[in-house]
Amino acid sequence: FMNEECNSIIISNNTIYSVQTMQVHYMTYDLQHKYDTINHRTHRDVMVLLRETRLRHPYWYACVLSIFHMEVWLQNHDGSQPVKWHLEVLWVRWLAALWNYKTGIKYNHLPKLAFVEESDTDAFRFLNPGQVI
Repeated sequence: FMNEECNSIIISNNTIYSVQTMQVHYMTYDLQHKYDTINHRTHRDVMVLLRETRLRHPYWYACVLSIFHMEVWLQNHDGSQPVKWHLEVLWVRWLAALWNYKTGIKYNHLPKLAFVEESDTDAFRFLNPGQVI
């Protein structure tokens, strides 16, 4: 949700449920349906596709701190009745690739990552599990 859309969300009964695991379903290159399990204690690192094309690294990485689900009412801007949704979110701390570290096939190195500084306002965020790849 965009910031202005967050103001139109009503959490049903002011209740948010915390869960230990979440399954992310995906399709492999040979069209097999598979899934991975995210566990905020043991299997907590995820990656998402970066939408900006001007950067040299196409992914963002995150460490999952908590997994939540809730029932929400989403207010429509046209004044019609609110719509009820089941919403799942990941509470994450972002990691970023170190730009001064040489990576890729040419250097035979994977990207080196570090946590985004805690003082950064975007260091901790809610993430839609549908964005996880």
